Amino acid sequence: MQANKAPQIASLYVGDLHPDVTEAMLYELFNRIGPVASIRVCRDKINKQSLGYGYVNFHSANDAETALDTLSYTNIHGRCCRLMWSQRDTGQRKSSNSNVYVGNLDKNIDNKALHDTFSVFGDIRSCKVAADSLGNSYGYGFVHFETEEAARDAIVKLNNMEVSGKRIQVCMCENRKDVPNANSADNFTNLYVKCFPAHWDEEVLKEEFGKFGVLTGVAVRKDGQGRRCAFVNFESHEDAKECVNKMHMRDMRSPEEDSKDESEVGTDGHPLTRLYVQRAQPKAERERMLKNQYAHEEAIKGKKSTVSLYVKGLQEDVTDQSLRALFEPFGRVLSATVPCDSSGKCRGFGFVNYGTVQEATKAVSQMHMHVINGKAIHVDLAESKQDREARQARAHQRFGNMPLRPPMMGMPNRGPMFPPMMGPPMGGMRPGPCGPCGSPCSGPCAPGFPSRPGPWMGHYPLPSPNGVPGLPGPCGPCGPCGPCGGPCRPKMMVTPATLASMSPPMQKQLLGEKLYSEIVRIDPERAGRITGMMLEMENSELLALIESPEQLRSKAREAMQMLAQR
Repeated sequence: MQANKAPQIASLYVGDLHPDVTEAMLYELFNRIGPVASIRVCRDKINKQSLGYGYVNFHSANDAETALDTLSYTNIHGRCCRLMWSQRDTGQRKSSNSNVYVGNLDKNIDNKALHDTFSVFGDIRSCKVAADSLGNSYGYGFVHFETEEAARDAIVKLNNMEVSGKRIQVCMCENRKDVPNANSADNFTNLYVKCFPAHWDEEVLKEEFGKFGVLTGVAVRKDGQGRRCAFVNFESHEDAKECVNKMHMRDMRSPEEDSKDESEVGTDGHPLTRLYVQRAQPKAERERMLKNQYAHEEAIKGKKSTVSLYVKGLQEDVTDQSLRALFEPFGRVLSATVPCDSSGKCRGFGFVNYGTVQEATKAVSQMHMHVINGKAIHVDLAESKQDREARQARAHQRFGNMPLRPPMMGMPNRGPMFPPMMGPPMGGMRPGPCGPCGSPCSGPCAPGFPSRPGPWMGHYPLPSPNGVPGLPGPCGPCGPCGPCGGPCRPKMMVTPATLASMSPPMQKQLLGEKLYSEIVRIDPERAGRITGMMLEMENSELLALIESPEQLRSKAREAMQMLAQR
């Protein structure tokens, strides 16, 4: 019997249940003892998954006591259940003056074997061996006696006794919340260990760490991702401190692995080839530390002390180091990151952070449309998900649902005819008489054509035309156009090579000049608005339109139809 004196209730707690165990299965088992009043398996409120325990209520306390004596540790759906009286008094349930900790247990000892070993010292409320989700023992357990005298008797007689070939440790269980400054930096004895070789088990850890002093416990654990770690507890704080000083950052590479790259680090920045040995932090302290760390990082982000660039069009073999080397000539690169897929290959884009706007502007001007290994890369300011969604929402409000454009030759279909705009379109562009002959001007000097980039051209300062090789200066004293009425600047060929040598604003300006000169022949009254809308497309698509007058006329007609619907 687990308890000679049953409480004046008829409710039993059933623990260690398999997730698939249902109320019907429990009813079938317990109703054999006597009439069952009710059964409940406790479940998560959100996903309704079993929490691994439940309650069985009998009409008779005698039936409940019989079930407790005969059905404890019965196998239900592949797991041995654990029964105890349901204790509603939280203070009694959590009292530690009769709760005994049992360490260094053999892995083959289960709940029933532990109960049989300690039941000779008195009535037991609960007995449990700590185990993982698969039932593998962690090597320690707890025995909760009815009385403090029984617990102390068990400690005196079983501590340091050999059970199943191992000397067990038996002592009073201490609640960590009741121990002030548990494992603090001034008196710690428990160490957290990671990055150790795969063949290291508890025995090897005991051998390696036992050189520094007497050990009271060693445990190896795995997290949800299969990563191994260990906890090593010393009897003396001085021994634990000496172990940290000598074992932390110990090179764990074998002679065959000497050539292994040491630059590989974990998420916390610790080299994976070196042993990590530090004080084991209590959960509450670790949570406070992480909270402060995240708050500090968010504060840094809020200050916007860095300028982030988005780079796309990268080859598969690009790494963080090669991306950094590519952008270092333009200033101090704070960080360079290339997201990779599961096979370790670059996903085609990356991010580069500079400390100043000037450095970032220089990098964009020099690297946008720069050809690397036969492929032009795209460089622009990175924007957060919230900013991008807000910009797309504004574009949707402005243009509404636009008809899909057919994919151009060699280009994927990107959805609407025009991509979301970065700002208000170029408006007010109208051809007007320019010079004595009254012929329209096709350059930036046309009425309404902005002479410097607006919001739609990005956030970079636009250099003067004289500062860009190949572009003529402003018009002379004769006015926007010469005496003959023709354009005052020579025609400039628009090719990928020409665009690659320019900054993004100058690229859009050159493309705008070329588009306007063609669209003004189709719709002189609305040429400015149509040109501004088209400039929101990718440069590669604009080049295809310029090279194909038929496609350009088709897109212009689509834009005219859309404007007519407003």
